Amino acid sequence: MYKTIAITILAIHLVSCGGSKSRVETSLPLANTPSLLVCSNPYNNNYPNDYMGKFQIPIPLGELDPSIAKRGISFKDYFGGTSFKITGERNSNGEPVWSGCTQEEFTKMIYLLSLERMRDSGATFAWVYNYAPWVDVEPDLLEVSIENYQITDEIMNWLVKQAEGMGIEIYFAWQFTTSDISGESFYEMNTTPSLPILKKIMDAHETNIIKQAIFAESIGIKGLAADWNAMNICFCGGNKELLKEYYIERLSIIISKIRNEFGGQILVGQTFNIFNDERIFSKIDMLYLSITGNFKTIISAEENLTLSTELIKDLSLGYFKYEYEKMYCLDGQPCWSGSSKIVLPVMVNYSAQSKEDYFVTGWSEDGFCTEGTLSDGSTVDCIQNFYTTDFSVQAIGMDGMLQAIVQQPYFQIEAVDVHTGYWLADTLVPDDSGFPNLSQSIRGKPAEKIVKYWYTGIYAE
Repeated sequence: MYKTIAITILAIHLVSCGGSKSRVETSLPLANTPSLLVCSNPYNNNYPNDYMGKFQIPIPLGELDPSIAKRGISFKDYFGGTSFKITGERNSNGEPVWSGCTQEEFTKMIYLLSLERMRDSGATFAWVYNYAPWVDVEPDLLEVSIENYQITDEIMNWLVKQAEGMGIEIYFAWQFTTSDISGESFYEMNTTPSLPILKKIMDAHETNIIKQAIFAESIGIKGLAADWNAMNICFCGGNKELLKEYYIERLSIIISKIRNEFGGQILVGQTFNIFNDERIFSKIDMLYLSITGNFKTIISAEENLTLSTELIKDLSLGYFKYEYEKMYCLDGQPCWSGSSKIVLPVMVNYSAQSKEDYFVTGWSEDGFCTEGTLSDGSTVDCIQNFYTTDFSVQAIGMDGMLQAIVQQPYFQIEAVDVHTGYWLADTLVPDDSGFPNLSQSIRGKPAEKIVKYWYTGIYAE
């Protein structure tokens, strides 16, 4: 059943733009322009009963300590393309129209409804992830294709203002891609790069992230990742120390340049590579530490038959200990000369997908189909269609991780974040936007109620 939602936007701030390829560098509010946006919302939160899964949904046992003042639920990192895009009738300008609603208005409605629900679940901040392909991967210095930004500057500026009005701070991370607009790639993720390739990566990141920092400062973003999200580098092989040293030195320089342009919090850890080095730790405000999908929470199929919050809590506590000892050279492994004793506050990223074997097999793509192999050895084009949805697995995982967060004695945790944890619409069944049924998104699932209780003390049956 479609429902019509009327939303009044009281202050839409427009920004100036100097040409089709230039970047919006400053935010220039014009006179308030009240506008009544009326969009048909095709999404609902209906789902089959068997999505609930095979385990009893846990009742949350506690609330976050007041010292963990920042409680985050972050946007799912898919928007644009075919996701949540109006199709069908178009106006005289060729823009898609749905019940008199343009694509821009529809996008704003989707964001507003999400922000309201995130706020009601106790979120005080949210990460927003942006990305775009390179224009061409052949040149030594890569250039981002601004025309292909997932989120335009204008929408990003508007989103920050709307979130601020709801008491939600926006943090920003860039998702590094290795491909250009034609699909050509210069590096295979998760492999060990050569030093020239690592230099190309760092040169490209430095050029882009400084532009992002200038823009983030101009629109009021409160926190920025100095590294990147979604592209992993393996510091492996015989040259691993050389590669690591080069990465640390370049990231240190990049952080200094960001600090010159950006007054908010600067974090490191989105790449999941945190090197405790004086050159980095002395310049940043907070670490972004993930307990999501790490090898310490992978369990056996037999253990998964009796999955419990206690098991996930104990595994997560083990990971906190492992990460602390590794970071501060307490695990017997050799440290390098730059190792620091600086103790930084930590933002913990936690999440769990709602698929039956998440804690056995780990994270799976939830935004689009990927090829996979079935148990009989046959290959299928969309392995996601063969996974079993289980909301109870996610609920148990989230509650167990939150218990570990409040009990761990190692880090000074000041913020927690449901990583890429909020789908942009209510839908809970597979559609053109992806697989929200399997996703780490908590929206509309039992895990959302658990997070809300830990964040606010309110639990709704």
